[in-house]
Amino acid sequence: MNWSSATALDPTLKWLPSLLNEQPFRAAPLSGGLTNRCWRIEVQGSAPMLWRPSGKATQSFDLCRQHEAKVLQSVAGTLETNQFIAVNDKGLLVTWVEGDVINESLSQHQVLSVLSDIHRSLVCPEKTGSNLKKFDFTAKVDTYWHNLRDLPERDKYQLTYQRFRECSLKTISDAVLCHLDLGQYNLLRTTNGIAIIDWEYAAIADPRLDLALTLDNIQGDVETGVREYCQLRGITFTQEWLDGVKKWQQHSRLMAILWYLLAFQVWRVPEYLAIAEQIDATICRVDHCL
Repeated sequence: MNWSSATALDPTLKWLPSLLNEQPFRAAPLSGGLTNRCWRIEVQGSAPMLWRPSGKATQSFDLCRQHEAKVLQSVAGTLETNQFIAVNDKGLLVTWVEGDVINESLSQHQVLSVLSDIHRSLVCPEKTGSNLKKFDFTAKVDTYWHNLRDLPERDKYQLTYQRFRECSLKTISDAVLCHLDLGQYNLLRTTNGIAIIDWEYAAIADPRLDLALTLDNIQGDVETGVREYCQLRGITFTQEWLDGVKKWQQHSRLMAILWYLLAFQVWRVPEYLAIAEQIDATICRVDHCL
């Protein structure tokens, strides 16, 4: 659509001319995505770009485009992804990745290979003074819970929230850069291979959490998934690794439930409530999973 029509739909676009020093002539809203209603931006004589706005949704999900920009800058030249262009309080501007949605199902091994590449992309980020934020699971689910305070549907998950909001695990691996939302829906096939997109949830975290989230996203098998991941990263597989991923899987499902409740609160799509209920039914509530 033309620029004036686009800015009428999304006022954050009005700030792009000041970032680009020229006015785009066309913008197209992208389908898909819940927390990132993004726009493809075209400027005369330049390659297309991607605008990732800030707004009500990013606030609800406790997201920061400035931090996302830091993540992209940290992996630039290491991983196939969007390149940072500019950021302000209205949103993040990045390069457009020319690629295709992967329609055929990727194998568990293929997705875990991408995950292991992400985890190897920064060397000991906690020890080398990385300015990327460290993920705090309890703080995140507490924020989600607080942001749902006016949603009546929240009440039925009170017990789940209280039992799974804290996860204490012995450290057996250095924290790494984690995507925290990796699935086939965030991968594109390009001429160079597979590109990874949508880094808005990324942070320095326990790799077992990222592995648990990814295996849930692709409906993978936990034991074979942990073995494959350890092999890909050159880590000795141990029962402690497997038990850690299994434990994170139970706690991370609380986060997923709250995420879908937030998605319902923002977009009012009833399907999100049904998905939250389905996830809740998968959580093991016996003591060994706590």
